[in-house]
Amino acid sequence: HRQLAAAQARLAALVDPDQAPVAINTTDLQQGALSLQKLMRFSTMRKRYSEPAAAAMLACVTAVSRLYEAASELPVTAQPPAAAGIAVIRSVRGEVAALDAAIAEGLPLPLPRAAAARSKEEVPSIPAVVAMQRAIEALADATASRQSHASTPPPAAPALLPADVFSNPLYARFALRTLLSVLICYVFYNAVNWPGIHTIMLTCLVVALPSLGASTRHGVLRISGALIASGLALFMVAFVIPHLESVTGLLLMSLPVIALGAWVSAGSERISYAGLQIMFTFALALLEQFAPPSDLTEIRDRLVGILLGVGVATFIQMSLWPEGEADSLRLQLSKVLRAIVGVARNHAQVVETAAPAAQSQSAATAWAMLADCEAMLARVALEPDWREGETARVTLLAQTVLAQGRSILLASDAFHIEANFDARRTNASGTSLRQACGGLQRNLAESLERYAQQLSGEPPLAVPPLPLDLTKVAAAAAGEEGGEPATALREWAARIDTALSGLPQWSTDELPLALPAVAGQG
Repeated sequence: HRQLAAAQARLAALVDPDQAPVAINTTDLQQGALSLQKLMRFSTMRKRYSEPAAAAMLACVTAVSRLYEAASELPVTAQPPAAAGIAVIRSVRGEVAALDAAIAEGLPLPLPRAAAARSKEEVPSIPAVVAMQRAIEALADATASRQSHASTPPPAAPALLPADVFSNPLYARFALRTLLSVLICYVFYNAVNWPGIHTIMLTCLVVALPSLGASTRHGVLRISGALIASGLALFMVAFVIPHLESVTGLLLMSLPVIALGAWVSAGSERISYAGLQIMFTFALALLEQFAPPSDLTEIRDRLVGILLGVGVATFIQMSLWPEGEADSLRLQLSKVLRAIVGVARNHAQVVETAAPAAQSQSAATAWAMLADCEAMLARVALEPDWREGETARVTLLAQTVLAQGRSILLASDAFHIEANFDARRTNASGTSLRQACGGLQRNLAESLERYAQQLSGEPPLAVPPLPLDLTKVAAAAAGEEGGEPATALREWAARIDTALSGLPQWSTDELPLALPAVAGQG
């Protein structure tokens, strides 16, 4: 709803110059697309949808992301368009509003007017408005058969155990590491006769995750939450509890801390566990009994147990079959680049064949893979490594590849919109403009495919791709006498070339003194 409201506000600013347009930058586009993908993933975890319903949901999410992206490309001009253009903009705004209402109320998606039914005067002169019309039409086409498949039974429940549970040695190694860490902690706190640190065993189970980086992050969050909650509990026991006389005072003491933990838990998944730890540690320290607590040693012992448990579990996981994700990160980066390759090839096919621009799911898949890769990169950055500077080197290279990949994905999509608009506006169904734009997208796909192949090799020896040949696009755009749209086409082609050339050199050697500048940061 927020993204569609921003799109409507951008359209309204074109008609009414007095209305301030809503700013939508590259960060907003990425966060919006990734947020929709994550929420859709959580929804499918909660409920099993039939295949047509899941496809319709994915098409709706993709269409909203596409509308939001097209809205960011709308021009911000003080002079409104002509009367015919204003009518088209208002019509598109009405279709976006109808889509917003249908999604909010759970109604069937409205059917927009077909492109063939529009008169020549109703063809807008703004490429982004054309892209918004195509996105709504593609969503209607993708969800047209949903009602006819409503009786399709939902897919079967997933298997309880993975297929390779008895053949893959990673599961057995993980179980042995966890068992050994718990056994060491059990023997330790019984040998020293210190039952107050019984949380040492529970901590080993909590931080036991397959990835070393994920375990380290979970341990850091557990320690951080326990320190905050223990400090608050000590303060309450020393200064607040002696003055309590009723249940109201107990609620006024507890609710702010619980609200703080809930606020942190509802935030990013990278820190959400710290919020749970704050609530549980504080509640166990002060609300475990029906009488006001007076023994501060319980709070101290619980914190000591958490610190020792994290230390033992981390040491065992680093010593026995450590599972890092640096190599998996390279493979995930190559998969992301290949997803962008699929987007570029789809754009090339649509432009060259002058086919109807059906809404492709490859862009949504690429954004989802970018989100997964960023989460993996955050875990890799926390992995302890005895090789000085190696983790920082891999992290910096991966960050550069992700930044350039985002820039290429956005620039390729915008270039595709401009190319389609220029070709349709000049009726260039078979002219050199389509061939030049399609050729640029294919060259981009080939360069990215080659870089991804080098990145996934052993050892990785990926070198920055060569610059693209932009002369054909520039000559074709100039030959069509496109004016301002043709100028935008050349600018987006230059951005694609800059982002592609900015991919870093990835090798087993030391990090070079300077990496290529990340495109799109200015």
